[in-house]
Amino acid sequence: MLSKDIIALVVTWTIIVTIAVFLRKVLGRGSVEVYYGLALIVRGREVVNRVLERAAKPLSKIPSSALSIALIIIFGLTMLFFIPIPLVMIPSIPRSICFLDHMMMSGTVLLLRNLVLGISYITSRITSIGLIQHGFLTLQPLIPGLTISFKTFMLILVAIGISVLVHEIAHGAVAKKFKIPAKSGGFFTSFLILFGGFVELEENELRQRGVEARLAVYSAGVVANVLLGVLIALLYILLAQITNIVGSPLGLVVTHSDIHGIHTGDIIVKVDDHYVHNIFELVNILPNIILQRPYVLKLLVNHEGTLREVYINVSKEGIQGLLNVKASLSELSLLGGKLVVTNTLVYNILLWLLVLNLTLAMLNALPAYPLDGGLVVQTILEELLDQKKAQIVTYILSVVFWLLLALSIILTFEAHLYVFVS
Repeated sequence: MLSKDIIALVVTWTIIVTIAVFLRKVLGRGSVEVYYGLALIVRGREVVNRVLERAAKPLSKIPSSALSIALIIIFGLTMLFFIPIPLVMIPSIPRSICFLDHMMMSGTVLLLRNLVLGISYITSRITSIGLIQHGFLTLQPLIPGLTISFKTFMLILVAIGISVLVHEIAHGAVAKKFKIPAKSGGFFTSFLILFGGFVELEENELRQRGVEARLAVYSAGVVANVLLGVLIALLYILLAQITNIVGSPLGLVVTHSDIHGIHTGDIIVKVDDHYVHNIFELVNILPNIILQRPYVLKLLVNHEGTLREVYINVSKEGIQGLLNVKASLSELSLLGGKLVVTNTLVYNILLWLLVLNLTLAMLNALPAYPLDGGLVVQTILEELLDQKKAQIVTYILSVVFWLLLALSIILTFEAHLYVFVS
């Protein structure tokens, strides 16, 4: 039988396509396009240019050269070394794929590492566990009903919409800074699974502005995602401090409880002397808590706006149940299912915003056409080689990195490293 989530997705998509066909007849061709009921594109010019002009106003006070240098440096770091977004929200992320334990390595570095590890796995030199231990970057498509639930997918849609919008507006705003007009802009989607936004610039105008302007415009989207990721991380730190005082908006929301004094809807803020703002933090600190106080757990719980302490007596046999928790990205089951907690909605929204901005920055910085990284590489190569040779080298690099992406996805499933995100 088809998953209810898949059926819901198909019904939702059918409604959207029906509305789009109606709007196409009202607004005329060009504004809304539907391709065989499988894909949808919405585009415009005047509205897009007005939005970009407003977005470019804050940049008017920054000298063009200073802006270009900053954009290119941040983009270069993201492409070649590490993505400068603090991973404060995800303390359980493998440190083998991180730079200085706090930032993820660049997609270029991780995909090349995946190639080396993939060869070792295929030749039976390492196991699936060995892949993870040595820093293999797992990649899996986010498919509603298969790899993620429909509920989580709705959160992702919101996060992607914001992230892609910021990315594309940044391209257009920097283009406006260099007096480059936009032909059109908009967004596209297919079954709400493949989606994205776009800003079409006047290519001839862009080329006439020179290498500095082109590199700045191509770098802007990735840099915007990095800055949004940093902003989200800072916002999370601020909300964590607020939670420590008032008991929300972060913490662990109780979805099921067979324990006296803890009710469904309560928010667990503190376990013993440790503040817990998400399930990752609890999973990380739980073994140490149990070693220090093996028979009694002291919880600080927010019950309907009032903070109170709850003590849980844990038998010696129950300690094993605390250690062997059942966890996913969004749910944690303790004490054999007697206590089930999840992250707050605020945390989940911030988490997916951070993850998707991190992902967009990582992927778009890859030296592969038609991604931003491919355009940056081709622009630089055209200064060193003639245009034809630059295109050939760029296309070769593009094929290599798209194949590395495909290999990483295949190995993720072949080595059973995929997870279902509930």
